[in-house]
Amino acid sequence: MTAAPADAARGPDASPRARLPSPNRSTMKKMLTLAVALVGLAALPTPADAAPPGGGGTPPPAPTKVTVSVYGSGYKVAWTKVTGAVAYTVEVSAVTGAKGALTTKTVTAKGSTVTSAVVPAITTAMRGGIAKPTIKVQAINSSARKSPWRYAAAKAVPCASGYIVDVRGSGQSKDVTGRNPKISVQGKEFAKQIRKAVGVAERTLPSIWVNYPAVGALNAATAKFHLSSTYTNSVKAGVTALNTTMNAIEDACPNAKVILFGYSQGAQATGNWLASSSADRHLDQIRYTALLADPTRNAADHRVDRGSETDSNGFLTKRAKFEKHRFVGSWCDEDDDFCAGYGFPLTNGIPFHHDTAPDERLVECAATEATTYFKAQQVLPDHEPTADLSDLDCD
Repeated sequence: MTAAPADAARGPDASPRARLPSPNRSTMKKMLTLAVALVGLAALPTPADAAPPGGGGTPPPAPTKVTVSVYGSGYKVAWTKVTGAVAYTVEVSAVTGAKGALTTKTVTAKGSTVTSAVVPAITTAMRGGIAKPTIKVQAINSSARKSPWRYAAAKAVPCASGYIVDVRGSGQSKDVTGRNPKISVQGKEFAKQIRKAVGVAERTLPSIWVNYPAVGALNAATAKFHLSSTYTNSVKAGVTALNTTMNAIEDACPNAKVILFGYSQGAQATGNWLASSSADRHLDQIRYTALLADPTRNAADHRVDRGSETDSNGFLTKRAKFEKHRFVGSWCDEDDDFCAGYGFPLTNGIPFHHDTAPDERLVECAATEATTYFKAQQVLPDHEPTADLSDLDCD
């Protein structure tokens, strides 16, 4: 007896068994990839278990209060201490461009007990000079977790009663970051003596340095013999930078008095700017200009000539007389090759400043004369120097 087919045994109403197609290699690969992905997702930690950005633990709270006060040409930012914080980030930002360009500067204050930091103001080339900033503080704990920002409103820096603008000399160093030049050693002492004589703190009469290359003195020697334009270009950059600085001061603080101080190459740049038409708008704001060791000194300009050297012009050339600008003192020691000689004798083949003693003496003399003019409330066009220098060795 022949056995019935399997389909027949299922009865007359039974339909044939469905035949599934065998998966090909591509389909099997896709299925395997999906399975691996599902297993991987299952192994991921849940949001509660995942390590938070910046380290583990709970982020610190934000400082409860942030206050801002003017400090020199910047701000002193103070905040309430945050328990568990080991550092704080202070950020100042301001719009500095006509199209809404934002400039930001950040200061990190380290230490569990620190509760204040000084941040710089942000200057702008737009009218207003010093931009109105936004200042905020953030706490950071030992796990590098960061708090929310705490904001403080701050106005633009109020105008000081005056500013001492310093243009440093050839090769005088920059700060450790390589960005912002230091104020010249001579200019620092010059400003210190004026503040002492006037009886004000640095924040009332701050110094502002002019950022320009101030290339080394060897370049001055090559400029003398027209071998290189490096020095000349550096002086031109100083003139431009000084003009930008003065415009910003006048736009922001038109009633502030200004004292200019230039040393060596900085004296040349300052004198060049002072003699240009760009300086005309600042005539009533500049109370005194001290040029110390100017390599383009004109010995025949007796109205401004100061110091022990009276006969020799500067090492590079002689500038035109200062005709329209009053209250200028060009200070020179007779042993200084830059302002008093023709480059001979030279030290190691280049002209040199004699030593620090004449600089110190003439800085004191220049500061005394500058103080006289700074204190004067009325500036008269024909006013001659009236500073009493009899007790000082200025000749």
